[in-house]
Amino acid sequence: MLPFFKIGSILIPSYAICIGLGLVTLYLISLRNARYFNLSAEDHFYCLILAAVGAFIGAKLLYIITVFPVLEFDFQDAFKIRQLLTDLFRYGLVIYGGIIGGMIVIRSYCKKYKLNGDKYLAAYAVAMPFAQAWGRLGCLLAGCCYGFPYTGPGAIAHQGFNQPVPIMRFPTQAVWLLGNVLFGVFLLLYMKLIGRRRNAAGRLIAAYVLGYALLRFIGEYMRGDLVRGIYGPLSQAQWLSILFFCYGIYLSIKARRS
Repeated sequence: MLPFFKIGSILIPSYAICIGLGLVTLYLISLRNARYFNLSAEDHFYCLILAAVGAFIGAKLLYIITVFPVLEFDFQDAFKIRQLLTDLFRYGLVIYGGIIGGMIVIRSYCKKYKLNGDKYLAAYAVAMPFAQAWGRLGCLLAGCCYGFPYTGPGAIAHQGFNQPVPIMRFPTQAVWLLGNVLFGVFLLLYMKLIGRRRNAAGRLIAAYVLGYALLRFIGEYMRGDLVRGIYGPLSQAQWLSILFFCYGIYLSIKARRS
């Protein structure tokens, strides 16, 4: 675990650095995809900036909704309320909220300027797994989204808050990182395979939604933290994965009918 990088007297969160590198990776790969679809580089850049804002808002809102039931409010203590609000802003993002927020912003931008929203979304969708891989590296460094107790090959030591000694755990973040990279390579190959068919953009969006939902659903079984919430037999992320998978099936049918 390496939650902070120290430069002189300044502490920079490693997760924030990984998010920044993820955005750069997303821009570079999606720009290549945008040229493949003959899209405007200028509109592509504006979409990325606005989508990043929408993704942050969506990821933060879904995180607050997730932890809201367990928050403790003491309205008579202004310091605690201020500290709580500060912590809510500084920590915690839910990737599904980010995906939804980013998609809404891109759709809205393309609708306003009469652009092909499917092609812009496809350009980003193919690049998203590589950006998400950086996010999982950030999780590994920060010590969040950790795995279940495990002492076999590849086990990593994890020491969370209020935990006096490290616990050996399954390398869930590293497995997710590798899974995202392989998924991204698959999408790039799939993009080459289907070429510039009329429904290629729709198929790529559907492939990303289906693939990520499946990857996330399976990956949840490797986690050992309960902060994400468990509802019945599944975690919150798994319930969302089921909804996303159904949405991916709808997108796939729609693309094939076009």
